[in-house]
Amino acid sequence: MGNKERIYTDEQKEKNKEYYIKNREIILKKVKVYNLKNKEKLKSYKHEYYIKNKEKHLLNCEKWKKENEDKVRKYKRKWYHNNSKNVIDTARELRNNNKNVRNKANIRNYSNRNGFKNNIIKKRGSRCEMCGITTKYIDLHHKEYKNKEDCVLLLCKKCHGKIHRKSI
Repeated sequence: MGNKERIYTDEQKEKNKEYYIKNREIILKKVKVYNLKNKEKLKSYKHEYYIKNKEKHLLNCEKWKKENEDKVRKYKRKWYHNNSKNVIDTARELRNNNKNVRNKANIRNYSNRNGFKNNIIKKRGSRCEMCGITTKYIDLHHKEYKNKEDCVLLLCKKCHGKIHRKSI
C-alpha cells in the first residue's frame, strides 16, 4: 500500500460500516494479533511520529492543560491518593537504606562553587541565627542577593521557611 488516501463513495462507506459491524470481533482479534506480532515496528513508528511532531504535541498538551486545569488538578490528586503510600514507603526505604549517601549529598551542598557557604559556616558555626539551635542542616538566607557575609543569615530549615512565608 502506498501513502495515497483512498476515496470512497457513500455506498462503499456504508458497505464498509456494515461489514465492520458484522465482523467487529474478528477484526479486533486480527488487529490485536497484528499489533502483538509487530510490536517493535509499531513502537518505532510511534516514536518517529512523535519526534516529527514533538513541538505540536507539546503545544497541544500545554493548551489542554490550560483549558482543563480542574481536570489536571483532579488527576494529580487522584494519582497522589492512589500512590501516596508507595511514594512515602519508597522515601522511607531510601532514607533508611542510604543514610551515608544522604549525608554525602548534604556535604556536597555545603561545598558550592566558590566555597562561600563553607567559609561562613566555618566562621560562624552551624547555629541558627534566629532560634539558636545547632544543626548540620543549615541554610543561607540572603537579605540581598550578594555574596557578602553581612548580607547573609545562617538559618535552620524551620526558621528559613518561616522567613519565606513571612510569618516572622
